[in-house]
Amino acid sequence: MSSAAWRYLLMLCTVLLLKLNAVHGEGTEETCSRDGLCDGQDRKSEPPYTPVCSVVDDVKNAFCNESLTPEARSRLAVKAVLTADKPLQLIGNTSELPDVALNMLYRGHAEHGVAGLGYTTFPIPPATAATFDSNLFLRIATIISTEGRAMYNSKWFEDTAIFEDKDSIHREGRGAMSWFDPFVNTLVDPRWGRGQEAPGEDPFLASEYARQFVQGLQGHPDDLLYDPKCQKSIATCKSFVAYGMENANGTDRYHVNVVLDDYDLRQTHYPMFKACVDANVSAILCSYNAINGVPACASSLINQTLRNEFGFKGYVISDVGAVERIYEAHHYTNGYQQTAQVALLAGTDIDSNDTTYKKFLGPALDSKLITEEQLDTAVQRTYTERMKTGEWDVSGCSYDSLSNKSDVHTPEHVAVSLEAARESIVLLKNKNKILPLAKTTRVAVIGPNANATDILLGIYNGLPLEDDIISPLDGIASKVAPSNLFFASGCVDVCCESDTLFKSAIDEAHKADVVIAVLGLEPLKHEGESHSCVLEGEMSDRMSLELPGKQNELVEMIMNETKTPVVAVLVNGGPVAIEWLSKHADAIIEAWYGGEQGGMAIADVLFGDYNPGGRLPVTFYPASYVDEVKLTDMRMRPDADYPGRTHRYYTGTPIYEFGYGLSYTQFEVEGCTGHSSVQHATSGEPFTMPLCVIVTNIGDITGDIVVLATAEAEMTAKTDPKVFEEKSLFGFQRVQLRPHERMTVKFTYELPLNVQPNSHVKILVAGYRYDILVDFAPLFDPKKVKLGIQAINWINEDFKDLGATIPIEQCVSEVALSGFGYTELNYKMPTNAIDMSKLLSPRHVGIAASWQCTFFTDRLRRKTIADFRHTMKFLKIVGGDEVNVAECARTVQKFRKTPVFSGKPVMNEEEWHLLADGLNEIGRIAKAAGMKVGYHQHLGTVVETKEEMERLMEMTDPDLVGLCADTGHLYAAGINVNEVFQKYGHRIRHVHLKNVREWKLRYVQEHGLSFYDAIEFGLFTVPGSVEGTSVIDFIELFEELRKNNYEGYLMVEADENPYKVDPLEQALIARQYLKMTTGL
Repeated sequence: MSSAAWRYLLMLCTVLLLKLNAVHGEGTEETCSRDGLCDGQDRKSEPPYTPVCSVVDDVKNAFCNESLTPEARSRLAVKAVLTADKPLQLIGNTSELPDVALNMLYRGHAEHGVAGLGYTTFPIPPATAATFDSNLFLRIATIISTEGRAMYNSKWFEDTAIFEDKDSIHREGRGAMSWFDPFVNTLVDPRWGRGQEAPGEDPFLASEYARQFVQGLQGHPDDLLYDPKCQKSIATCKSFVAYGMENANGTDRYHVNVVLDDYDLRQTHYPMFKACVDANVSAILCSYNAINGVPACASSLINQTLRNEFGFKGYVISDVGAVERIYEAHHYTNGYQQTAQVALLAGTDIDSNDTTYKKFLGPALDSKLITEEQLDTAVQRTYTERMKTGEWDVSGCSYDSLSNKSDVHTPEHVAVSLEAARESIVLLKNKNKILPLAKTTRVAVIGPNANATDILLGIYNGLPLEDDIISPLDGIASKVAPSNLFFASGCVDVCCESDTLFKSAIDEAHKADVVIAVLGLEPLKHEGESHSCVLEGEMSDRMSLELPGKQNELVEMIMNETKTPVVAVLVNGGPVAIEWLSKHADAIIEAWYGGEQGGMAIADVLFGDYNPGGRLPVTFYPASYVDEVKLTDMRMRPDADYPGRTHRYYTGTPIYEFGYGLSYTQFEVEGCTGHSSVQHATSGEPFTMPLCVIVTNIGDITGDIVVLATAEAEMTAKTDPKVFEEKSLFGFQRVQLRPHERMTVKFTYELPLNVQPNSHVKILVAGYRYDILVDFAPLFDPKKVKLGIQAINWINEDFKDLGATIPIEQCVSEVALSGFGYTELNYKMPTNAIDMSKLLSPRHVGIAASWQCTFFTDRLRRKTIADFRHTMKFLKIVGGDEVNVAECARTVQKFRKTPVFSGKPVMNEEEWHLLADGLNEIGRIAKAAGMKVGYHQHLGTVVETKEEMERLMEMTDPDLVGLCADTGHLYAAGINVNEVFQKYGHRIRHVHLKNVREWKLRYVQEHGLSFYDAIEFGLFTVPGSVEGTSVIDFIELFEELRKNNYEGYLMVEADENPYKVDPLEQALIARQYLKMTTGL
């Protein structure tokens, strides 16, 4: 028998078994069979419906008037239903009522493809979320609804149909007009077996996914067949609310009581359902679990939050068996009749399991526990949504033209499945740019998932024909010559409990240039399946986050035995703790359960036919996470012994963080001109901030970048007095750029009303930094502390470049407007002092006679003091690098007419005295000219250490020589800035805030310095960039200065143009930063 025949014989047996062994639970494959049928639904040989309105009966069929609104028609339909029959309209599989001749409510699954035979299967939801492509979310859902509606329009699948070969069969299966999807819960715990169904861990991302998926299933204007008068199908957002575990340590989803405060509910669990409501979703499913002691399907949150607050107008349907478990599992009621009462009154309109409502709503009505009006409300909600689809109408709509012969599993649909699989892949590591591989590379493909097919489909999946599913091995085989391809799995299955197959894998690896290890997990397809390890799936949460069994050992042995580079490919649903792999593998890609085209997408990325651009929609936690957090403890925010959940609150160190992903090209991100990167806001008041970045592909190949907009803020909750850090995603956009192409991306940030007063919000847009200062008052008395801009390196060439468009006078005036502005003369062109002096206004701008020692000559000194003494503000003596030490010494000696220094970096006793005497002499001249002198502390100059600085202070006259506290150089020299302020505050002449990024990482790591040591600021980099420094980085420095009653100048450097920012823009930015920071 052929492999295809075996495969479909197995499928047929599965269908029959599932019919015989239906079990409770919406989420189980046992409940809804492979052809899409759910509990108790019988297959029909006739078409799915005959429009009931084709029967002329003005009394019974008054609701058939298509000119009326769906709401008006549903009210008429309800009136035609006998009271005794109304409970039958509130069960999962509604009866056909002769009174109204309504059809059954057929429902199916459409999570990542219609769950039936012959449909297109897409990557699982977290993989789709990893694309961060909103339009792709919509297109996938549109295709799913097209295929489902097409099959609904066709005859039912018949049990006797056997798919003998691909070309001769009609792709027949089970369609539906109502779907138990999308699944919109976020992944709050990485162990969750149904995490493979969740669109990531972030509420904003999941909300956008929900919004697009609902519109795609129900009909969107972008759909070529869009019909404004007819809804394409009924989408059901599930599961409301706080559903996040299956079965752990003796507690299952039917019995768990999730304890959460209002803040966690609103910030983590409500947003996706609000997005569904905003997208006009027809239905919402309530979950098995209890919330704060009340079962979800009996909770007041349904009416209070969904309907009254969010404005939901559709119907609520229970998860299969969730209503009866209000009594059986949660013991919330004292019997089934009361259970039917509390669920209906709470707002649960339909009982999916055809038991409690069917048997006990009638008796509850007779016992006056409920009223007929309450029954009518539930029935009417259901009918209203069904009316929208046109399933009962004669006129029909454009979707009726869809056919299973031409609109199911088309080449166009398969192409989108491949596109989604490609976009979902995340490049996690690429040591020495080993990827992409050349197609001439000899590759050994090993690992338990190397030849996976069904595994790639996840759960709640469609079943394409065997030839339509491409395994990783198949995909790789299409890229290389047969003679260059070697294969051995190394493991029997993902459980990989034995090393008996390791040798064959090692032997194949010896023949290869690169080993491709396809590792990962396996979805538990059916509850009750027997496996030697815990798989992820319904009713099956993982107890460990690590790769199962000996998968790591297989890779380690291959590395040790062959020394062949290893590229690890992960095929999985939930995140995996890959600490060992992250350190030892040469490259890692996350490929998820990628759907029927998953294997081809993997090969396309490995061999460079596609440049990966996906980002992680989840956090990859370390293995220790399972010991730190109980699966049943759903609190989101951290506590003393609790690290918190998801990227928004987790305080530990992840292996790979949410939003992480690499590319084969490089991107540069810069801010847009005219967009302020620092703004003030007042806590508790509405505030929005426009954000703009320019993204450039600076590499040589086309690539996608996912521009993520995130914010980090200190927050408070009414239910919790503790202040906590909250990270939030508030925008994303996937952008494809050709080499050297640029694109502008814009977002708007809305400040949360519960942001902590007197704090700041850090915003990153693709790494570019913005800041919001909340409630910051001026830090200094403007009478005591003045602001200044040091316009360094404005040489003649700079002026010439600007001459055609920007007058030099304007640059200088902008410096002047900053308060106390001054210009540092460029050492390359000493005569520039004369040129610049013609532009200076003595009333506003003074010269800081700040020279490199190399040109401190009598001529320049005397002329400067003679001509400009009325405008000089202070004198700053600046050293250079080690080469200039001797020059600095010589110029001081020349001034003092003393012997030449030795020129060694470390001075002898005589040289110390000469330097101190020289500084004192300069100080006397400066004092006579009305100036102050501060020695500028530089790394690598005559003063290198704290001890040398202290000695110089001791040897010089405190009335004549002070200290220019250049934070960058003090920091780099290992001198604690805070200690300098405390000890020499009375001698500090000005505080020079300078960028020290060149030293920061090295020095912080080596010395473990405090915050004050790490102060840095300047315009060597564009303000706000992640590589440079934000205004926030020296707020505490200013506060420390204020505590020490500092009086003097605050300077910011407008330096030479490494980012090609012209001096005028530098001056403008510098002035703004200083004013924003100090309020002066």
